[in-house]
Amino acid sequence: MKFFILLAVLFSSQLSFALTPEEAVAKALDGPLKGYQFNKRLAAPTLSEHVLLFSRDKFKDNRVVVWTENPGDRFAAVSTSPMAFRVLDVDGKELETISTNTFSLIIKLDRQPRILVPERENDYLMIAAAAERVKSPITVKGPKTLDLKCDFINPLDQDIFFTVEEPATKVVLKPGGQYTVKKEINVGRPWLPFIVPVEGNGIVQQVVVQVENPLKLGIWPEFSKSITLRLDNPAGSPFRGEAEITLVAPDGQEFEPFNFDIAMTAGEKEKTIRVPLNFDGILPYPAKIAIKQRSRLEMGKVFTLTESLPTQFSPLAAFVSDDPVSQPKGYEGRSQGKSYWQFTAGRPAEGIPNETTGTGILVYSFQQGGIGIKIRPEEGNGQNIIGKPAAYGVWVFSDKSLNFVTCGIRDATGRVFQPDPVLLDWSGWRYLRFEWPSAMQPPLVWDSVVEILYEEAAGSANGAIYINNPALVYEFDQVEQVEQTEVQASVDEPLIIDRRGDAPIAVPVVPPTTN
Repeated sequence: MKFFILLAVLFSSQLSFALTPEEAVAKALDGPLKGYQFNKRLAAPTLSEHVLLFSRDKFKDNRVVVWTENPGDRFAAVSTSPMAFRVLDVDGKELETISTNTFSLIIKLDRQPRILVPERENDYLMIAAAAERVKSPITVKGPKTLDLKCDFINPLDQDIFFTVEEPATKVVLKPGGQYTVKKEINVGRPWLPFIVPVEGNGIVQQVVVQVENPLKLGIWPEFSKSITLRLDNPAGSPFRGEAEITLVAPDGQEFEPFNFDIAMTAGEKEKTIRVPLNFDGILPYPAKIAIKQRSRLEMGKVFTLTESLPTQFSPLAAFVSDDPVSQPKGYEGRSQGKSYWQFTAGRPAEGIPNETTGTGILVYSFQQGGIGIKIRPEEGNGQNIIGKPAAYGVWVFSDKSLNFVTCGIRDATGRVFQPDPVLLDWSGWRYLRFEWPSAMQPPLVWDSVVEILYEEAAGSANGAIYINNPALVYEFDQVEQVEQTEVQASVDEPLIIDRRGDAPIAVPVVPPTTN
């Protein structure tokens, strides 16, 4: 954690600028936390919420520091003996008193650290302080079975009942007695670090696990009668396994999955596979995809190497015009400075990824640097965005101009969210995915579905790019959320995935291009 480095920094004078939470905690070490040492991180809803235990006097005297990095109302639960707590700021000023009659204290988190001071010795916090601190983060090479353990010690002068939920265990610990909680987890090759809780007596430590050879699984907007998978394997580690595609209905029903063999050889860092379906059009339900591999050492054990959230695409209006020089119907453009531009329907000689959506060509000529040209849907043609998408995907045919391309969404507060621009340093088609931050507040409207930015020092003032198959990407943490986003189509017959052939063939999604 970032504040470890700051623990040695004691603030002896008032600073003229706002302290970060980590700096504020470091300052408190010379105030209400003086004499206390960091003990361990306790459980919190996410890694952006912080519940930290500080101890002194052989674990008898404990204080809890809490804060969040997230906006809005955020809460955490701390396992504690029933009693009252004084709530202090980092300067030691008392803010309020809170209490609990149960063995769990619900705390509202703030963006600035708050210090919880129990009214007397707190048995549960003493047990938490005496417990072994589990190393975190843990880095492994997947797939691997990881054995975690945590030693709990009874620091009290009396017997305690020690309980573990999984597997259900209840033992009596004598004073000074020890009980080891063990947990076995199967680690695949997930792209992002994940949290594993290690729990005993309601006291939870969160262990962050990350792999050194992750796999990134992407789903690209579907084409006619197919869905496209993209695997990124930056470490180049080989594997041979099975891909599983499952459609998830709004009521939570999962259709029978479609499975096929998949493999990557040593040194192979990316793979694109188009999977044939017997459905022509937009997938009516979100699709989730998992890559699985059987263990070589343990019969019957299967590792999930990586998997996606249920994902669905909402395509934008097709680029269609009455003649080759007219602007596509339902789209408008604007420039931020001196420039010439023209946006029409068209296609490069190399062909296009998706024939059904048409292609728009943006021809530009900048007369000054540091400006951009934006294209977006007109009102009534998809300018308003349904729900809260996770990302936006679009195929871009680059002119290798060394300009930048991006997009933008305006939220209910009027703020425009713009992903990091992508440098146009290649020739031909490439699929780009732009992520949207969770801070966006609906309702949302398009600011630009494509924006080209000209930097006079490096980029070319004149050029043209094509865009094809733009689509918003919706990802659902829970199936129930599918009903809240009206992007699915309706079908009279249940969707059946085509099972003809042993497995789909790995083929390029678009014709090869020369960089």
